[in-house]
Amino acid sequence: MSRLTQPTINTFTGRRLDPFDPRPDQIDARDVAAGLASVTRFAGQLPYFYCVAEHSILVARLATGGDPARRGAFRTCGSWPVDAAGRRLARLVLCHDAEEAYIGDLIRPVKHHPAFAAYRALAADLRDAIIGALVGARPTDVEAAAIHDADQRAYALERELGFVPACRTWVEARVAWLDAWGAVGDA
Repeated sequence: MSRLTQPTINTFTGRRLDPFDPRPDQIDARDVAAGLASVTRFAGQLPYFYCVAEHSILVARLATGGDPARRGAFRTCGSWPVDAAGRRLARLVLCHDAEEAYIGDLIRPVKHHPAFAAYRALAADLRDAIIGALVGARPTDVEAAAIHDADQRAYALERELGFVPACRTWVEARVAWLDAWGAVGDA
């Protein structure tokens, strides 16, 4: 197979990732940050820039007890968890949509349509590979429930007209995600 027909993508850091067969050495948190910061929420149909990187930070803050009540509060609403379990949960949540860094996002009605079952399977496999490379073991049932709950709460906040994200550009969002990642690094 020629290099032009290989099922790989070039990443922000210069790696090549095969989304159908990702290897740990192809995955880098900086690539995840750059990709998530470049993918908008709600197909970009908002009156302001809002990306998946910032959504992931919001969900991580909600899952670890943060209060996003004021604009940008999820970036500065106190310290990140210091215990190993809290830091692991924060890392898992920051990666809960990480596959979208490499394969993009679809709006909920499309993503959950039966015609997109193959996309959902690819996304789940890629997410598992990213979590394996960056966090370690997949989420436990308790962690998965906490992530799902925080994601649903974030979705409700995001759908409110009063929610305004803190990041104005993809560069700010990339830096914010990497800052959060660094704050909850290996326990």
